[in-house]
Amino acid sequence: MKIRKEVTVALAIVTAIVIGMIMLFSQGYSSMESYASILKYSLSTAIGRANTINRFVFLLIAGASAAMALGAGASNLGQFGQLLMGAMTSTLIGIYVNLPSTVLIPLMIIGGVAAGALWAAIAAAGKKLFGMNEFIITLMLNFIADYFVRYLISTPLKDPGSQWPASRVVSENGILPAIGLIDSVVFLMIAVYIAAVYFVRKSRMGYEFRVMGYNSLFARVGGCDTNKNFFRAMLLSGALAGLLGTMMIVGATQQHRVISGLGENFANDGLMLSIVAGNNIGGVFVYAILFAILQSGATGMQLDTGVPSEFTTMLIAITVLSVVAFRSYSGIFIDKLIAWKKTKSLEVEK
Repeated sequence: MKIRKEVTVALAIVTAIVIGMIMLFSQGYSSMESYASILKYSLSTAIGRANTINRFVFLLIAGASAAMALGAGASNLGQFGQLLMGAMTSTLIGIYVNLPSTVLIPLMIIGGVAAGALWAAIAAAGKKLFGMNEFIITLMLNFIADYFVRYLISTPLKDPGSQWPASRVVSENGILPAIGLIDSVVFLMIAVYIAAVYFVRKSRMGYEFRVMGYNSLFARVGGCDTNKNFFRAMLLSGALAGLLGTMMIVGATQQHRVISGLGENFANDGLMLSIVAGNNIGGVFVYAILFAILQSGATGMQLDTGVPSEFTTMLIAITVLSVVAFRSYSGIFIDKLIAWKKTKSLEVEK
């Protein structure tokens, strides 16, 4: 089964690449040169590798946040709102709390994680208390968080020196250092991701999450407290999104302030990562690398070949569709092939 899964994923990715090449060729671009430029600007130079690694960890946590909920059968589509609330909370702490960095940064992280979890808890409470659909609630909460943050950074918390809506920059004590070209948040977020994977795969609660994701009725009949686990999955998903928002403030390579639309692309990419990984938090890792390479090399590809950088967004979308399609139909095709071979062998024996 594992080999079948790996072959399916490889075929899907190759198919997506071939489709991308055909589309480039049809528009008069050199497909080989375009793909070579992506690899060149994302992996062949020190700056390119650093940019890819820095982007990779943000995609990794975004995907883990989505997979934590979706893998447990909870439709949390509110990563953007949870991310914003985490970023806004940590920014407020970084601006108004005067403490040394050894205390301030952990306080900002705790505040951001708590804010993200609480924003997700609103949707979880809506379903538990009123039977509301968390799919709709989380989507609506994204708009509320977005407009609320836009209001804050446009009037009461706007940086007087900025021409555009933006909060003030956090205190220097609230910014993590860089290690060469690598943002130190890389190590923190990888550690969090490893802990999240371990939790889902090895803990009892993580096992119950996975059973709920496969079949909630079976989980309930089997003795899982599905209501509590739903709430817990939403909280953990929101906490990871809040952490992501906080890292976009405290990270050495970040802007250290809240701006309009902060992290929206990461939130959207996180959902795609979860879907393409089959809502398997461990499977997010490989696809996050692929997404990071494509996105980091997009601008360089445009400079070298004239191919619009948006091509990589389209290529990611094709990859997602291709993997999902192969995953859905490969099993059926292989089973039919096995059945056909058995039928032929029986006919030969007769």
